Amino acid sequence: MTKRGPLLTILAVVVLGLGLFTVNMTGEKTREQDTAGTVTAVTGAAAPAATTAAAAAPAAGFPAEAAYAGRTAGNEATIAIAVKDGKAVAYLCDGKQAEAWLEGTATGAALSLTGPDGASLQGTLDNGAVFGRASAKGKEWAFSAATAKAPAGAYRGQVSVAGVTKRIGWTVLQDGTKTGLTNTGGQLSAAPDLDPVTRTATLDGVPVQVTPLTGAQ
Repeated sequence: MTKRGPLLTILAVVVLGLGLFTVNMTGEKTREQDTAGTVTAVTGAAAPAATTAAAAAPAAGFPAEAAYAGRTAGNEATIAIAVKDGKAVAYLCDGKQAEAWLEGTATGAALSLTGPDGASLQGTLDNGAVFGRASAKGKEWAFSAATAKAPAGAYRGQVSVAGVTKRIGWTVLQDGTKTGLTNTGGQLSAAPDLDPVTRTATLDGVPVQVTPLTGAQ
């Protein structure tokens, strides 16, 4: 009994130790699995979904050839624009004391034109119409111009009366509105009436040579 007692005690301690070691290892594995699961879950929740930014649709550019006609925002002046193969020309006129012949480019959906004495036009094509700002004779206006079909557009006339050359400009809107001025050496006066269908006009009894404005000019 004296020898077996210590042996039994030692065996009991060993068995208890093994049991505790097994329990401890099982707990560690469980914790590792739980931790791994937690990391996976968190990573999955935190990972942002891949997104692709939708590229903004580019504005439609000007067609190969087109014409536009319209008014300034306050109806102070009318404007006609002609575009062809990336080139653009325009005539701005208030029918009283301001006019401007402008030329420039139509790049993509943007217009950029300039003229004498600081005249300018900047515009953008949007849904078939041109919107922008134009200036002439120290005045500046916002404008809009819709797609125009003949006889709407801009016209240029020239005539010699008593040896004096006179240049005439007209804008014709889609509703038939006509605005124009006669330029005689820088002096502006009212333009004669224009028939845009037959392209005829008469100044002081003399027939005027009339040509429509196109982007190629």
